[in-house]
Order: sequence, then structure tokens, then C-alpha cells
Amino acid sequence: MSIPDDIRLISLTGHSIGSMLETTMSSMEIPAHEMGEKAARMIITELIRKKKRRVSRSIWYANL
Repeated sequence: MSIPDDIRLISLTGHSIGSMLETTMSSMEIPAHEMGEKAARMIITELIRKKKRRVSRSIWYANL
């Protein structure tokens, strides 16, 4: 297996190390902190209500 012919690298931290690599790497920055906060709120709410929530959907925007 060879990079980038067979597999590509993607960073989800928005780190600029990709520009220093010989092989190109795509970099995305995701709102991990906000995603964690929402997940924690959903879990706490479910524990307080003591019943399962309906399926919900959230949209998060990433920066390339």
C-alpha cells in the first residue's frame, strides 16, 4: 500500500503539519468542543428523563 496512490491522509484537527509533508494531506477543522458539549447535554437530558429520546440530527460545519 502506498500513500497517496492507494490511501490518502486526512487530518481532522486543522493542523498545518500537512504543508510540511512530502505527501499532501488534506486538513479539516471540526468543532470538536461544541460537538462534545452537545453530546454531554443530550446524555444528561436522557438520564434525567429516564426514557429514550427520539432520534435527532445535528449539522456541523467544517473548515478545510
